[in-house]
Amino acid sequence: MTENNDKTLAKILKTVSFLKEKSVTFVTKDEFETRIQEIMRVVSDLKKESVTKDEFETRLQENNRKLKGDLRDEMIFHRNEIINRIDSFITLHQKVDLEITSLHAKTKRHDHQIKRIANHSGVEV
Repeated sequence: MTENNDKTLAKILKTVSFLKEKSVTFVTKDEFETRIQEIMRVVSDLKKESVTKDEFETRLQENNRKLKGDLRDEMIFHRNEIINRIDSFITLHQKVDLEITSLHAKTKRHDHQIKRIANHSGVEV
């Protein structure tokens, strides 16, 4: 009988040692219920904050549409800026071309007048 008691006692000591090693703690039923309620509250909060796959895809598509619209608006703005600058450059080029034509005509007229004066005064040019 003492041999059986010794074996049982050895098993109990082994189990206690194992539990101490693994840091297993026992809780009361109330503590267990409290912990379960905390876990359920956290899970519930996660459910409230998370989205379904369909909601995620819908939001993603909405964001993509918005980004495409914003990008399109920005591209239109920059395109208009480029067009305005090209128009300004063309207008400036036309003014310069007109001035050059005007100066060329004025120079021809001056050359003609200088030749007339030179012929009239007898000077060679």
